[in-house]
Amino acid sequence: SAEIGLGFWAFTLLTESRDVVLATAGLWVTIYWGSFTVGRVVAGVLAPKLGEMRLTLYGLFISLIGLVFFTLQMGGPGGVYGLALIGLGFAPTFPALLSTTSERVAKAHVTNLIGMQISAAGMGLVVMPLSLGLLVSNVGLDVLAHVFLAMTASVLLLLISMRKR
Repeated sequence: SAEIGLGFWAFTLLTESRDVVLATAGLWVTIYWGSFTVGRVVAGVLAPKLGEMRLTLYGLFISLIGLVFFTLQMGGPGGVYGLALIGLGFAPTFPALLSTTSERVAKAHVTNLIGMQISAAGMGLVVMPLSLGLLVSNVGLDVLAHVFLAMTASVLLLLISMRKR
């Protein structure tokens, strides 16, 4: 939800709340999706060497750094430089978590759980942008970066705690 939600809302946040020029905002949202795509390819190459979970943790940490830049508006107008890091960091998360499902659940439940994960991702594609729209209409655009930062930090902390078990 965070990777899609940020991709959907970044342009609006940059142009309507942070007064970033339209062309600059468009370029950096494109860079976000480009770094996301490049990150997926790089993750595919690095996964056998680092392992999916380590790659996911590193990626989430990179995205958190980018989200801090973006939230605090450090680096470029409106914090746009953070978008490249966020996209790169988010890239390995979903595929890595899917591919490691069998390591976290009993073999008899893997197929069903992967189906549920895909369904949940589809629901996130629908529900998250709508929910964020409702939040924005009540609180304002500035809250979005904080929401994405909190979501990403929560996932990272959850994965770290799961890994320690």
